Amino acid sequence: PVWAPRAERSTMRAVQALVEAAPGGDHRVPVLAAAAAMSERHFSRVFTEEVGDSPGRYVERVRLEAARRELETTGDTLDVIAARCGFGTAETLRRSFQRRIGVAPDAYRRRFRTVA
Repeated sequence: PVWAPRAERSTMRAVQALVEAAPGGDHRVPVLAAAAAMSERHFSRVFTEEVGDSPGRYVERVRLEAARRELETTGDTLDVIAARCGFGTAETLRRSFQRRIGVAPDAYRRRFRTVA
């Protein structure tokens, strides 16, 4: 995403690419730390230093961006979008969207949808 600074370390860039390629994947810290061949604590510290966000916040931002694109370009239900983007449930998507974007997903879709 354009808002995300690229990490300097190749291992952190690889983790960023992993998350961005599959927003709905299992991106818990233990999984990402293992992908980077680091302890969870060290991974979290290095990731936050290099990217400027904690791993959890970064994953949420990537997932929200994916959900925004889906809302703009598909007619899929919130349940489908939530599952595909890693939120699990439509309610979790709604809460995160409202908290971070400042508007409900349905209102966002009405405002920005580009596909009929």
